[in-house]
Amino acid sequence: MKRINRNTIFQYIRSREHQVVSCVQISRDTKISLPTVLKHVDYFEKLNILKGIGTQEVSGAGRKPTLLEFVPEAFCTLGVAFDGKYLECVCVNLNYEVLYSRRAALTCTIHQLLAQEIPVRLEEFIADCGIAPDAIISIGLALPAAVDPNRYQTTTPSPLIGLGANHDFKEQFDGLTARFGCPVLIENDVNAAAIGEFKERLLTSRDDLVYITLGTGIGSGIVLNGKIRRGKNFAAGEIANFIFGDALHHEGATAEALLTPGRILSQFHYNIYEPPCPEGEVLRIRVADYIARHLAGIIMNMESVLNVNYFVLGGFVTEHLGDSLLEFLHQYLSTSGFGHLDITPVSSLFATSKGAGSLASDKALDYILTRDDAE
Repeated sequence: MKRINRNTIFQYIRSREHQVVSCVQISRDTKISLPTVLKHVDYFEKLNILKGIGTQEVSGAGRKPTLLEFVPEAFCTLGVAFDGKYLECVCVNLNYEVLYSRRAALTCTIHQLLAQEIPVRLEEFIADCGIAPDAIISIGLALPAAVDPNRYQTTTPSPLIGLGANHDFKEQFDGLTARFGCPVLIENDVNAAAIGEFKERLLTSRDDLVYITLGTGIGSGIVLNGKIRRGKNFAAGEIANFIFGDALHHEGATAEALLTPGRILSQFHYNIYEPPCPEGEVLRIRVADYIARHLAGIIMNMESVLNVNYFVLGGFVTEHLGDSLLEFLHQYLSTSGFGHLDITPVSSLFATSKGAGSLASDKALDYILTRDDAE
C-alpha cells in the first residue's frame, strides 16, 4: 500500500500543469488521507524531489497551506543509442526532458561497443556535463536488434551489428551495471525512438503512435495506449517483411527489398548516402515519389489494423529526401481516403536515446519509491 500511495502522489504532482501543489490539494484530489500524504511528502522532500516554495493564499482565518514544487532534476537517467553509425548519449530528468546530449560518429563491433566504447564515452559524458553520479538511477541502451529486454537476448538475427538470434548480452550488461552502480537496460532502437517521439509530443496513456524509420533497413515502433507493443517474440513492427505484389506465386517483393538504399542505387543510380546536390534534384524527387508510393501502402495497412492516428517518420533516408517525401506521401494518402492521418517528421534529434532514457526512468521509478525499504 505504501508503494501504491507514493506512486499515486508522485504521478499526481508530476501531471500538474505547473507541478506546484499543497498537501491539502493532494489529499483532496487523490482521496488519500492527509496524514498519509504528509508522511509521503516528507519522504519526497528528503530525496529533494519536492521543495517548499512558500504558502498558499487562502481566504479566512487558519493556517496557510505550504506549497511544494516538483524538482525533476533530483534524479536522472542516461539514454544511449547506437545505430551502427552514430553513438548518442543524453541525460534525461524525471520529466523526460533532455538536459544534456552528445552525438558522435563511431565505427566498431558490438563487442567493442559494450566492452570499451560505451564505458569510456559515458564516463566522459558524465564528467563533461557535471552530472552527479549518485543522481543517476538507471541507464537505457538502445541497439538495432530485436531484443527481449528481460532476458537481454536477441530474438531474431541482427545483421546490421553482426549477431544471430539468441545472442546473450547479460554478462556484458552486468559488467556495465557494476561499473556505473545502477541498472543498465536494453531496448530495440526503433522502439526507443517511438517512445522518445511519444514523450516529446507530451502524449498520454490515451494516445497511440507509430514511428517508422527509413535507413539502411526499414522498421517501425508501435506505441499503443502509451506502451510499446513488443509482440510475442519481441518483433512487433517488423514492416520490412511487408509484401508488395503476389506473394503466393512468388511474384512479390518485401518492403526491405524495395526501399533500402541499395535498391535505390540499382534502380535509380542515386546514392542516398551522399548529401543532396542541385544537379541531382530531379532524380531526388523521383526517388521521393517512389518511396512515398510504397510507404503510403504500408501506412494505410497499419492504420487499417491498428487505427492509429499519429505516424512519425525518421531515419537518414527520410532526412535526405526532406519535404518532397512528405508532400508525395500526403498526396497518396489523401487520394486514398487517409488524409486525416497525422504524418510528421521527427521532432527530436535525439529521439532514440531520449526514448531509451525515458524507458529506463519508468523502470527505475520503483527504486525511487522504495529506497527506504532497505534502510
